[in-house]
Amino acid sequence: MTGPILPILSMNEYKLAIQSFNAESSYAEIERLQNSNKHLRRSNAELLDVIHEDESYGTYVDENESVIELNNQRIAALEEHIQKLKTTRGGSHVGSELNEKEIHDFENRIEELERANDEILDNAYEDESVGEAVEANKKEIVEYRSKILALKEENHPHTEPAGIHI
Repeated sequence: MTGPILPILSMNEYKLAIQSFNAESSYAEIERLQNSNKHLRRSNAELLDVIHEDESYGTYVDENESVIELNNQRIAALEEHIQKLKTTRGGSHVGSELNEKEIHDFENRIEELERANDEILDNAYEDESVGEAVEANKKEIVEYRSKILALKEENHPHTEPAGIHI
């Protein structure tokens, strides 16, 4: 029997540990955590398909969900760290590079979510949770598109050229 999933570090310890990360390392860690979540979700889908064979699979699904939640908290901490890097280490050049990387990552995430929705719908039967999963993905897509627009605006604000007055 497995015990509860315990994080290696508390969130406070994790936040302290990532303080030495530069933007590139932070993005790499976010990508690693997102990839882990993708595999855990796929594993859960497979387990749920065969849970009727062995109800103990439900325990594994719950454990995977706990890890996904922890990963999401860590992703949020890394995103917060990146925002601090933008404001403290500053300069528009650094911020612009970070924004372009974020935009690229968000666009990739949107593609993943859209593919996931297609796959969910292709495999949907009479399962009510399918609609919930698709709606959750759609909501996340909208959030990422909003973030992309904000980042693009941050990179290229609409301002009047100096010296021109209308």
